[in-house]
Amino acid sequence: MASVGIDGNVARVQVSIPLERLDVPFRDALGLGDRYLNATVSIVAPPGTNASNVQLSEVTVNGHSFPTDLLDRGFLGVGPSLRSYVIKYASEYGVSDGEIRDGKVILHTSGN
Repeated sequence: MASVGIDGNVARVQVSIPLERLDVPFRDALGLGDRYLNATVSIVAPPGTNASNVQLSEVTVNGHSFPTDLLDRGFLGVGPSLRSYVIKYASEYGVSDGEIRDGKVILHTSGN
């Protein structure tokens, strides 16, 4: 399940993912097979924001706060950064920059 809401200039993304759908090591051995990853992420994107500089303003996972530089870390601490995926998909869809303003997400494309 996922939901997205925009309040003024802040987007809030909430997700709830069954751990059984993720490849989490030792999930069953730790008794987490029927648990969920519940996360809330807040994003503020002033004019001129692009995939390389978008910032998270709040990250909470299962009730615990995480550093807002989460995009610059690898998924589960290993591999490519999450930002690299944001950059990849922005490029794939021709998104050059964007902003969150007045309850809207505004994306600009490069025209390619």
